[in-house]
Amino acid sequence: MITLDQYRDIHQFGTNGRAMKHASDMVMEHTFSRDGQYQIGYLYDYYHDVGVDKLRLYNLNPAEDENKIPIECKMVAHTSQTYNKDSVTFHLQFKPSQRCNVPYYDESLAKPYDAMFPIGLYIDLMDDKD
Repeated sequence: MITLDQYRDIHQFGTNGRAMKHASDMVMEHTFSRDGQYQIGYLYDYYHDVGVDKLRLYNLNPAEDENKIPIECKMVAHTSQTYNKDSVTFHLQFKPSQRCNVPYYDESLAKPYDAMFPIGLYIDLMDDKD
């Protein structure tokens, strides 16, 4: 038999499903950066960051560019290559606690297009050669 405190801990989120989702989100939150696929990506919006100045597209170093916003993510292989030479598809996964850290997102994308973060933004990911 469970105690009252254990019952409250389980049902503070309303249903067992919500409690399990909260528990799995907490595990993912604490182990997110320990995965081999973890990396720092850089968010940017082409129209906001480049604008009229097209020369800023060349020789960008994302870590030094003030327009690009760092974000923690994982690049997860969703499918694998088959004998038919199908291409590998990847999904980008963010932390469960990740919130919008782009200051202009609401005014330029969320309100006009009813978009949810990070839809409408580009992300730069480093490869093995940087």
